[in-house]
Amino acid sequence: MMSEKTQHGWTFDKLGNYVKLQGGNAFKSRDFKDNGIPLLRIANIRNNGIELDGIAYIDDEIAKTYSSYLLKESNVVIAMSGATTGKTGIIKKENLPLLLNQRVGVFKIKKDNFMIQDYLRFVVQSSYFQNVIKIDAIGGAQPNISPKQIESIHVYIPPLDEQQKIAAILSSVDKAIDKTKEIIEETETVKKGLMQQLLINGIRSHNFKVSPIGSIPEAWQVLSFNKVFDRIRTKNYNNNQNVLTISGEKGLVNQLDYFNKSVSSKNLSNYIYLEKGDFAYNKSYSNGYPLGAIKMLDKYDNGVVSTLYICFRLKQPYLQSFYKHYFDSGLWNRQVYNIAPEGGRSHGLLNVGVKDFFEILIPVPSIEEQQEISDRINAIEYKKEIEQKKLSKLTNIKQGLMQQLLTGKVRVPINEDEEVPS
Repeated sequence: MMSEKTQHGWTFDKLGNYVKLQGGNAFKSRDFKDNGIPLLRIANIRNNGIELDGIAYIDDEIAKTYSSYLLKESNVVIAMSGATTGKTGIIKKENLPLLLNQRVGVFKIKKDNFMIQDYLRFVVQSSYFQNVIKIDAIGGAQPNISPKQIESIHVYIPPLDEQQKIAAILSSVDKAIDKTKEIIEETETVKKGLMQQLLINGIRSHNFKVSPIGSIPEAWQVLSFNKVFDRIRTKNYNNNQNVLTISGEKGLVNQLDYFNKSVSSKNLSNYIYLEKGDFAYNKSYSNGYPLGAIKMLDKYDNGVVSTLYICFRLKQPYLQSFYKHYFDSGLWNRQVYNIAPEGGRSHGLLNVGVKDFFEILIPVPSIEEQQEISDRINAIEYKKEIEQKKLSKLTNIKQGLMQQLLTGKVRVPINEDEEVPS
């Protein structure tokens, strides 16, 4: 595809005519250290940014030999293989110093008079650009794309003054997104602290007693699972009706939110029927959840899970939301870990027998205190949900603006007194 001129001085041209994508160095794992210069690897590019947890380091002396791979503030980087192929990130001042590892690329602008860095970062984040990368990366068992393929992607290049204005508009939305993310993180931190406080110390009691599960308010009871919950065994649904089925382990770990509609002919004889408010125990863990996650069916009125899960529902008069928060807190994990056989504690599994599972001990406050504790935690969760909806709205606004501004479908005025037709 040849470059072409569009209206208003825009060009539709190969990205490689304006930038060069430099790949990282193949640092040897034997050179990784516990300290030194941090190394940016594919795994560190996620969630539309750079996350430096689990970072590897290169010795300072070795790093001096590879100074050409040192990244700079505002550099745009991209993952070029694996599950995160195409994901991009912006290097911030607080990330530095940082070395570039293999299969991660950094964009180097070749012609400063034709493209600015801030415009470039939105171009490579755009859904159009990302979709082209996904198509080009398919072809092997593992997604993979080369610098040459990325440089060959055609993009719209407006005049510099429009690039600056477009980047300024999109950057303002990014700031709102970042601020909302900060509020969500702060709210989650407050929620975790509140859960630890209320689920251990309660609300009403200043007197405590020693119990088999540790120090608890004096008025609380300690009961086994089988005194508080009934096990769900039955499959009391019509096989000819459409029901919701869990889509793998991910669904259970994320509060049973990921379901697939089944077809009426699907054989569900090996599944357990759940109703809203029922709980299921997952032997494995993922996405940062601790071993042995218990989650409540909260989003849907009903669904089915595999018989590999241990399912249960509350007896009356206990409160569903209180125990949802209790299980989310992870306070019960030590007990289940202690009763799991040694062979069932490896490879991300926490496998316990059903009988032992229902003998686990849990705290039981009065129903009034369960309600008060739940109300306080629910209030924090509600605040977080509001911010998450705001974040989703802002993200959609950004995507819509990018689609229109980066293609010239909607023009922006360059001067305050200038009107540009859309």
